[in-house]
Amino acid sequence: MATRTLRSLAVAFGRGLKVHVGKTPDIFYVHEDLICSSSEFFRNAINGGWRKSDDRVIQLANDPPDAFGLYIQWLYTKRIPSGDFENTKSLIEQEYAQLGVAYVLGEKLQDLAFKNAIIDALIEVTDILMVSGKPCFPRPDTVRYIYEGTPGPCGVRRLLVDFFMYHGDREWAISLRLNYPKAFLQDLAMSLFLRQTDSCGALESITLSDKCIYH
Repeated sequence: MATRTLRSLAVAFGRGLKVHVGKTPDIFYVHEDLICSSSEFFRNAINGGWRKSDDRVIQLANDPPDAFGLYIQWLYTKRIPSGDFENTKSLIEQEYAQLGVAYVLGEKLQDLAFKNAIIDALIEVTDILMVSGKPCFPRPDTVRYIYEGTPGPCGVRRLLVDFFMYHGDREWAISLRLNYPKAFLQDLAMSLFLRQTDSCGALESITLSDKCIYH
């Protein structure tokens, strides 16, 4: 594998930037040029003078530190830290919840590449579980959090609908009316109707090759 590259292709890191995240803030340090190259929110914050001019701090008081930490991991490695797929159902549901919170953060940070990476991670977790014969899907509170944190029709909403449209079972269907947000149920009902009337047929399952249709 080649170890050299053109100077013009080198990553620009820039000066250090301090980010306070949460009510009793966790402090993160990140390179300014790197984060601004990915996040429109940070580009606007830097160019618009939202930071404290004396100490180069950006405040994200209403955002979860764990999700921002995952974002920083992805920003530098282009990988999403993940749990052990052999863990219990509750831990898998927790991972879905963490990814959902991270996606909503990506919505606020206006980072399309990060949001797409989260979608890919959600699909990968689901595919591995389907192959293992132990399907498990996002809890109602996770679906609600994502719907409340996204402005309208988008890739992650379509993905959630498809999770349940193609793989939902009787037990899950019984809980629909009481637990899931109304907007999600409306999207699901519309998708089921379109699936029945689609002359081209429906997808049999969500697979890794389908990732880009949710980007």
